[in-house]
Amino acid sequence: EDGRRESTPVMQYVGACYCAPTHPLAHHLQLDLDDLADQVLLVRESGSGLTDGVERLFRGAGLQLRPAMEIAENEARKRAAIEGLGVAVLSTHAVRSELAVGLLVPLHVKGFPLHLMWHAVWLTGHDPAPSTRAFKEFLCTGAWRQAALEAQARVLSLEAAIGR
Repeated sequence: EDGRRESTPVMQYVGACYCAPTHPLAHHLQLDLDDLADQVLLVRESGSGLTDGVERLFRGAGLQLRPAMEIAENEARKRAAIEGLGVAVLSTHAVRSELAVGLLVPLHVKGFPLHLMWHAVWLTGHDPAPSTRAFKEFLCTGAWRQAALEAQARVLSLEAAIGR
């Protein structure tokens, strides 16, 4: 919130590291952040919530995040990782299909997964269209919100139970 924009948290998501099954780190049982420091890292652009979370994690470990590529689109980061170009940091929502068919594997890196929030952001100081007002109200007060948060909590609990 900076006076020009407002936001509201919408839903929690989980960010983690993924690579091709042929990547040299793919079958390590546990990795440290140091193990990623000299890898080709595929992250979102600086300023995104996921990249900011990864930067905080690295800083907390006394390391500097040095992404090899900043790629805004999930699909492009997934494709790059699938092709063996490096380790991608992605939301678990984005990789379910690729994990299911074995195109990507999760890396078990100390400090991951990151639990972050998606936010809806809008400009202040102008009269939004009726459809925008309705959508904002839906996001901020809709009954879907509690159901979505409860469903997300169940997913996170199941993922934790199976070690993802």
